[in-house]
Amino acid sequence: MSSYLFTPIPGSHFEYYTAFLIAAAALFLAGFILNRMMTKNKALKKSIKNTPKLLTWSGILLALFLAFRYERIPYFSMRFIFFVLLALIALAVVRGIYLYVKRYKKEAQYIHRPESTTRGAIYSTKKK
Repeated sequence: MSSYLFTPIPGSHFEYYTAFLIAAAALFLAGFILNRMMTKNKALKKSIKNTPKLLTWSGILLALFLAFRYERIPYFSMRFIFFVLLALIALAVVRGIYLYVKRYKKEAQYIHRPESTTRGAIYSTKKK
């Protein structure tokens, strides 16, 4: 098993270039679109903070790995790196979904409250 994962130059037979290239483009675009949406929506910005950066970099790294694999560059195209990269991408996507589901409603309710209820009672130290 270790020789399969750590072979410096895996075989040239890799049939999933197109599918993973589409996935890399989708990750990159999802990160870009979320970043644009965060500029307009404060609740979204507070709830998912770094997820767009993670998605964008995941798409770039996946595309870079596919280029290494296509050119059969030793050590950079190892299957171990591919599986670690897929695990990191899955972690970033699951984290983004979790943060959105868990925090977005709370943040949206807090941000869209009327001003008088968010501040509470304001006390002054000045004497009348």
